[in-house]
Amino acid sequence: MAIFGPQTSIQADFVKDIGDKVKVPIISPATSPSLSPRESPYFIRSSWSSASQGKAIAAIVKNFGWREVVLVMIGLLPFLSDDLLQSNALVSNMTSISPSAENDDILERLFELKKMQKRAFVVHMLPPVASRFFKMVWRVGMMEEGYAWITADALTSLVDSLDLEIIEAMQGVVGVKAYSPRSSEVQNFTRRWRKRLRQDNPGLGRSELNAFVLWAYDSIAALVESVERVGVDASPRFKKSALGTDLEAIGISSSGPRLAPLLRNFSFKGLTGDFMIKNGELQASVFEIMNVVGKGENTVGFRRKSQGISKRLKKGFRIGIREKFFNIWGKKAHKICEAGPLRENGKRVVIFI
Repeated sequence: MAIFGPQTSIQADFVKDIGDKVKVPIISPATSPSLSPRESPYFIRSSWSSASQGKAIAAIVKNFGWREVVLVMIGLLPFLSDDLLQSNALVSNMTSISPSAENDDILERLFELKKMQKRAFVVHMLPPVASRFFKMVWRVGMMEEGYAWITADALTSLVDSLDLEIIEAMQGVVGVKAYSPRSSEVQNFTRRWRKRLRQDNPGLGRSELNAFVLWAYDSIAALVESVERVGVDASPRFKKSALGTDLEAIGISSSGPRLAPLLRNFSFKGLTGDFMIKNGELQASVFEIMNVVGKGENTVGFRRKSQGISKRLKKGFRIGIREKFFNIWGKKAHKICEAGPLRENGKRVVIFI
């Protein structure tokens, strides 16, 4: 009927080829822009592409007035570089950190950046690496006055699940993540989800629900409704070919050709609000801008595609280009200040208070 859940982009890239051959829809939350649903008629991305956050990050950089930023990442992020350039910010350095990098390797790279007097950074990496990375950042004194850090969705959406020691090291970080509505349906689902999670994993520590969990739920709901619409049999059937490779022995799905087109262009009202898949891609809508303060995150603004950055999630409330960005956030984001006029060796620096 459908294959659900190749988590990483590498896994999804392999499995989608199988889906194309046996005509089975592949529903995956893999976020890499290199995985294009347009190139695979049976691939459905059930999360927002990493590329969708580029303009949200660029909007933050633009509001601060930064002219130069450094990308710290795993792999290459050309889409982010392009969006930053459109906001008149120069990507002066792209630093890649390997997931297997030792702490000494991370420290060496940070010292190089510090010596180069780099001040504003955009970080795109997953929590396992980011946890060690920010501990090293704090250790070399680059979380102090004069440095600014922005994190991409891959990390921001999971900050609440990090150890308090890591959150302590990330004080003042700004990040973007997919916005999830706080509806009564979401609150009820969250209670049931936490109860079931504790029952199945009694030794599990703190775990917070995020957009990926809600997208997974809505994706299953979309699959169920699609199956009902096309009248697919609950037992998947395959037309087997003559003996050949193991893959050919599986055969071709009889329901996939009817199910995939519907799933690739599907919309309904789900837990995440307007859940819309267009041409196999879940459409991004609103990004939430977060500030790490105290024991977790505070919401300090929103970025809507058609509206720009705003303080409230309400249409028509737009922040003017010249308005001070820290005025959007108020007292909750006391760690953040606008880009200051001070310069060091002719370069603009950012001051935190």
